[in-house]
Amino acid sequence: MKKIRSVIALGACCAFATSGIAAAAGGKADTGVTIKGPDNVHGKVLSERASCQYNRTVIVFKQKGNKQVPKNDKQMATTTSERQGNQGAWDLGNPGFPNGKYYAKAKGTSSCAAGFSKTVRFNRG
Repeated sequence: MKKIRSVIALGACCAFATSGIAAAAGGKADTGVTIKGPDNVHGKVLSERASCQYNRTVIVFKQKGNKQVPKNDKQMATTTSERQGNQGAWDLGNPGFPNGKYYAKAKGTSSCAAGFSKTVRFNRG
């Protein structure tokens, strides 16, 4: 009887683990974002899922503190990424941002996770 309970418990654990893997596989695709500037502020939306690279809303924030906090940081500009080769490029031109720390966010969609760039410092000299 102990062996039967052990086999049942093992089977339940395996079924639970497998369902978690299936859920993760069907989840939102990871997204990465790059940002460069300060004169021509541009970057790319990156993802293993091609459909997550273009037609994505990209928001550029001016970071106030030591961490990225979109609800507290100042939203500076919004654009949409476009298909360029195998990546989604976005470009704001020269928006004349003041010196400071900036980052970009690609908003999440139903099949693509939100993504954030690293924080970069723009100095106009």
